[in-house]
Parts: sequence; C-alpha cells; structure tokens
Amino acid sequence: MRGIRTSLPIIAVAAALTVAGVAPATAATASPPAKAAAQAKATTVYEEGEPGGLLFYSGNRRSKSAWESTRQSKKVRYPAIGEYLAPIGYLKIVDNLDNSYSTATVTAGGVESKYVEIEYSAPAFKDYDYDVEIRGVPLL
Repeated sequence: MRGIRTSLPIIAVAAALTVAGVAPATAATASPPAKAAAQAKATTVYEEGEPGGLLFYSGNRRSKSAWESTRQSKKVRYPAIGEYLAPIGYLKIVDNLDNSYSTATVTAGGVESKYVEIEYSAPAFKDYDYDVEIRGVPLL
C-alpha cells in the first residue's frame, strides 16, 4: 500500500502538467545515460595513419580497480604473434576517463609494422580506461 500512496501524487502532478500543456520528462527527454556522457568526455591521445583498412582489433583496455595501492602497468601486443601478415595502416587510442593521471604509450611497432606494443599505466589509487582501434593498410 505504501508504494501506491506515494505514487498517486506523482501521477496527479503528471496529469496536471499534461492538461496545462507541459509535457513531463520521459525517457526520450531525460538526460543521457552516464555512459554516453562519459563517451562525450573521451579524448584521442594517439592517432596515426589513414583509417579505412581491414579491422584488426577494436576493443577496450581498463585497469582492474582504482583502489590498487601500487602503480598499475600492463604492456599489450596487438595483434598476437603470427595473427596477421599485413602491416598496420591505422592506429587510434582514446582515453575514456579524460584525466591526466593515466598514460598509453606505443613502445614498439606501430603504423607500417606488423604489430604494435602499447603500455598502459596509472599511478597508485588511479585507474585507466582506453579504447584501441587498429586497422590494416587500406586495400586498393
């Protein structure tokens, strides 16, 4: 009963607003979800080459937790050894957190190479969250 009693005034207010010509907020007019807002803050930290080749890899790399008491660091190789024989034509790294604490650094390979190694790192009690897109050389 308690839930019904508390929801009746809300329904009455919504009906009164509709009669007055003011539309109450709905899912269509509500503010965007937190994820969409976070994507709007995303910053491209590295971009090289020409987009348009075969997609080798598209994914996300994040740290385990922001509550780690030591520096977080991980070196990743894309694509895996022997996975693709064509060289990389485009590389893009996007920081989803848009903070100045974490870094993503290309340590080996890259555009015009057959692989790329990226090192992600963040200081203690901070985290990282990057989207990576790797494409091959554009086909003719």
